[in-house]
Amino acid sequence: MYYCGKDCQQKDWIQHKLECKFFQKDFDQFKITGETDNLFFRFVLRLYLYLKHNPECLYERRQFLNDENSAVCLDDIIKQNFPPKLDENDFHFIHMFHQFKLLKIEFNFVKMSKYHSICYEYGLKIFDEGMQYLGIGLYIAESKLKHSFSSNTTTSFNGSKLVMRAAKPIKSGEQITVNVELLKIKKSLEWDIESKMFHNCEQCILVNRAHSYGELLKLDSQMNPINVLNNLNEMNNICETFFGSHVFNKYNRN
Repeated sequence: MYYCGKDCQQKDWIQHKLECKFFQKDFDQFKITGETDNLFFRFVLRLYLYLKHNPECLYERRQFLNDENSAVCLDDIIKQNFPPKLDENDFHFIHMFHQFKLLKIEFNFVKMSKYHSICYEYGLKIFDEGMQYLGIGLYIAESKLKHSFSSNTTTSFNGSKLVMRAAKPIKSGEQITVNVELLKIKKSLEWDIESKMFHNCEQCILVNRAHSYGELLKLDSQMNPINVLNNLNEMNNICETFFGSHVFNKYNRN
């Protein structure tokens, strides 16, 4: 991503004009409060602002290769997988609300819950040829591919373009599969990894069962309770309105 400079305006103008005014004006608030420049937060913000200014893109259909049956749009994915409800256990989502507040960006809880879920569950990590981590991408058509721990394709990136190659002979009519977990954004703040998975691969479930408890133990060391809960009472009142419960009680322990 490019922000607020010559490169930004030349290489990323579409997003620059939507995002940079917020970062130019209020980014110092992140530094004052100890917040980090979080790439996933920018990813969600980018999707939110882009759809806000281009709502027709929510219904723009994409298909995989020439398969018309694979055509899908963001609205389809949201309706199928993310019903209009908020998860009071999603501490990561509440933390993102705090980040939006610092940048003085309007926060629609229902819409942001959906966009956060889309990015969290369907966002893929982008690597260069040397396997250096470059960023995050959202690939709508490819999201319809089935997951397999032993997939018949390999994935790489040409810039931000997702490239797929056969890892083994694929017969005509055979289903194309991809190892989704290799590309998924690391769920370091996930409470229950297995229950959030949208595929059913026995090998992956076994792996996640082994690691989910370890991820939970890491949670405390990765969160900054002073910053996240800085305005605890105010945030709790707001969240109570939408969630119908005191979501912070479980975290506010002496």
